[in-house]
Amino acid sequence: MQVMKKLNFAFLCIIALILGLSPTQYCYSDILIKKDSAPPPEPGKANAKPVFTIPVSATIDNNELFVFFNSPISIATVSIYDETDQLVYQTTVDSTFSTVLAIEVGGWESGSYKLRIAYNDVKLIGEFQL
Repeated sequence: MQVMKKLNFAFLCIIALILGLSPTQYCYSDILIKKDSAPPPEPGKANAKPVFTIPVSATIDNNELFVFFNSPISIATVSIYDETDQLVYQTTVDSTFSTVLAIEVGGWESGSYKLRIAYNDVKLIGEFQL
């Protein structure tokens, strides 16, 4: 009986800790990645072009930006620009060997950023806020 009380107390403490976290302490946000410079769709031509599957996704979790390569695309350049279009981060990734790129953004200034991913002849873009 004594052991059960200790387990219940530990469980309640963990739940209270989880519920007590404020949104500023834990933040999770998906970043919409789309093809860069894609022309807007034309009315009445819904199936005029084949569907382009985006092989990359990105999310921000606490103070880290994660870029996921959902399928191998070989060598990709990942760049991040601030709201004045200044390059603040750039790296090259071989997605056949590394499927996740983690970028520490905790010390960056608040504002709007653009995530650009380029590989072969494809250019992708996503926007996020810090």
